[in-house]
Amino acid sequence: MNTVVNKLLDVDRRARQLLDDAKQYYDKTIEELDKEKEQIREKYAEKAAQHVADVRQTESAHVEDSVNRLGADTAEKISRLEQVYEESHQKWEDELFRRCVEKASGQVSGGA
Repeated sequence: MNTVVNKLLDVDRRARQLLDDAKQYYDKTIEELDKEKEQIREKYAEKAAQHVADVRQTESAHVEDSVNRLGADTAEKISRLEQVYEESHQKWEDELFRRCVEKASGQVSGGA
Protein backbone atom coordinates (compact mmCIF):
# COMPACT_ATOMS: atom_id res chain seq x y z
CA MET A 1 0.00 0.00 0.00
CA ASN A 2 2.88 2.32 0.81
CA THR A 3 4.18 1.72 -2.65
CA VAL A 4 0.90 2.77 -4.20
CA VAL A 5 0.70 5.84 -1.99
CA ASN A 6 4.29 6.70 -2.80
CA LYS A 7 3.58 6.27 -6.50
CA LEU A 8 0.50 8.49 -6.21
CA LEU A 9 2.51 11.08 -4.30
CA ASP A 10 5.24 10.89 -6.94
CA VAL A 11 2.68 11.30 -9.74
CA ASP A 12 1.12 14.19 -7.87
CA ARG A 13 4.54 15.79 -7.39
CA ARG A 14 5.32 15.43 -11.11
CA ALA A 15 1.90 16.77 -12.03
CA ARG A 16 2.43 19.79 -9.79
CA GLN A 17 5.87 20.33 -11.31
CA LEU A 18 4.39 20.12 -14.82
CA LEU A 19 1.68 22.54 -13.78
CA ASP A 20 4.27 24.94 -12.33
CA ASP A 21 6.40 24.62 -15.48
CA ALA A 22 3.35 25.25 -17.65
CA LYS A 23 2.39 28.30 -15.56
CA GLN A 24 5.94 29.69 -15.84
CA TYR A 25 5.94 29.04 -19.58
CA TYR A 26 2.54 30.72 -19.91
CA ASP A 27 3.65 33.77 -17.91
CA LYS A 28 6.88 34.04 -19.90
CA THR A 29 4.98 33.71 -23.19
CA ILE A 30 2.48 36.42 -22.16
CA GLU A 31 5.37 38.70 -21.15
CA GLU A 32 7.14 38.13 -24.48
CA LEU A 33 3.92 38.72 -26.40
CA ASP A 34 3.36 41.98 -24.51
CA LYS A 35 6.88 43.12 -25.38
CA GLU A 36 6.42 42.13 -29.01
CA LYS A 37 3.07 43.88 -29.13
CA GLU A 38 4.64 47.06 -27.74
CA GLN A 39 7.45 46.86 -30.30
CA ILE A 40 4.89 46.49 -33.08
CA ARG A 41 2.94 49.48 -31.75
CA GLU A 42 6.11 51.57 -31.63
CA LYS A 43 7.03 50.49 -35.16
CA TYR A 44 3.58 51.42 -36.48
CA ALA A 45 3.67 54.71 -34.58
CA GLU A 46 7.01 55.54 -36.22
CA LYS A 47 5.66 54.57 -39.64
CA ALA A 48 2.54 56.66 -39.05
CA ALA A 49 4.59 59.65 -37.95
CA GLN A 50 6.78 59.32 -41.04
CA HIS A 51 3.70 59.00 -43.25
CA VAL A 52 2.17 62.11 -41.68
CA ALA A 53 5.44 63.99 -42.22
CA ASP A 54 5.56 62.87 -45.86
CA VAL A 55 1.93 63.85 -46.46
CA ARG A 56 2.47 67.18 -44.71
CA GLN A 57 5.51 67.90 -46.89
CA THR A 58 3.67 66.92 -50.08
CA GLU A 59 0.58 68.93 -49.17
CA SER A 60 2.70 71.92 -48.16
CA ALA A 61 4.34 71.82 -51.58
CA HIS A 62 0.90 71.67 -53.24
CA VAL A 63 -0.35 74.56 -51.13
CA GLU A 64 2.73 76.62 -51.90
CA ASP A 65 2.33 75.90 -55.60
CA SER A 66 -1.37 76.85 -55.47
CA VAL A 67 -0.62 80.06 -53.58
CA ASN A 68 2.08 80.96 -56.11
CA ARG A 69 -0.26 80.31 -59.04
CA LEU A 70 -3.04 82.28 -57.35
CA GLY A 71 -0.62 85.14 -56.65
CA ALA A 72 0.54 85.18 -60.26
CA ASP A 73 -3.06 85.07 -61.51
CA THR A 74 -4.05 87.91 -59.18
CA ALA A 75 -1.04 89.99 -60.23
CA GLU A 76 -1.96 89.45 -63.88
CA LYS A 77 -5.57 90.51 -63.26
CA ILE A 78 -4.44 93.59 -61.34
CA SER A 79 -2.08 94.46 -64.16
CA ARG A 80 -4.88 94.13 -66.73
CA LEU A 81 -7.21 96.23 -64.57
CA GLU A 82 -4.56 98.92 -64.21
CA GLN A 83 -3.99 98.84 -67.97
CA VAL A 84 -7.71 99.20 -68.68
CA TYR A 85 -7.90 102.02 -66.14
CA GLU A 86 -4.95 103.84 -67.71
CA GLU A 87 -6.45 103.45 -71.18
CA SER A 88 -10.01 104.40 -70.22
CA HIS A 89 -10.07 106.56 -67.09
CA GLN A 90 -10.03 109.85 -68.97
CA LYS A 91 -12.93 108.69 -71.17
CA TRP A 92 -14.86 107.58 -68.06
CA GLU A 93 -14.25 110.88 -66.31
CA ASP A 94 -15.39 112.80 -69.40
CA GLU A 95 -18.51 110.65 -69.69
CA LEU A 96 -19.35 111.12 -66.00
CA PHE A 97 -18.80 114.86 -66.31
CA ARG A 98 -21.01 115.01 -69.44
CA ARG A 99 -23.81 113.04 -67.73
CA CYS A 100 -23.62 115.22 -64.61
CA VAL A 101 -23.78 118.39 -66.74
CA GLU A 102 -26.68 117.06 -68.79
CA LYS A 103 -28.59 116.06 -65.67
CA ALA A 104 -27.88 119.41 -64.01
CA SER A 105 -28.93 121.24 -67.20
CA GLY A 106 -32.10 119.21 -67.41
CA GLN A 107 -33.01 119.92 -63.81
CA VAL A 108 -32.30 123.63 -64.04
CA SER A 109 -34.29 124.12 -67.23
CA GLY A 110 -37.05 121.82 -66.06
CA GLY A 111 -37.33 123.62 -62.72
CA ALA A 112 -37.35 127.22 -64.08
